[in-house]
Amino acid sequence: MKKMETDLIECHKITRKSHNIRESCKAQITFEIDTGSTNWRVHIFVEHHTHELITLRKRRFLRVNRHMSSTPRGLLDSLNSAHIQSFQQYSYAAMASGTFSNPSFIMTSTS
Repeated sequence: MKKMETDLIECHKITRKSHNIRESCKAQITFEIDTGSTNWRVHIFVEHHTHELITLRKRRFLRVNRHMSSTPRGLLDSLNSAHIQSFQQYSYAAMASGTFSNPSFIMTSTS
């Protein structure tokens, strides 16, 4: 068994710190596993946010949505090993994908 699975079986709770510390937002969701089954249920749900939520257009910039497939990652690794600067790597990859408005990653992913 993986460590996470054994922790889950023993304590039935995994706690993660919120990354939103600047806004003092108390919104949260907590899940529990029903004892004796493998069903999850919502234990605590606080929907109130003290800040604006991100727009759908900007959602791709969130860290959770930053994924680069192996093909562009390999290209960027090659460009990086050739000592080509990050902004030039990004420009090349965006040009290769056909658009600057919606590449599969953001410029900070190239470093």
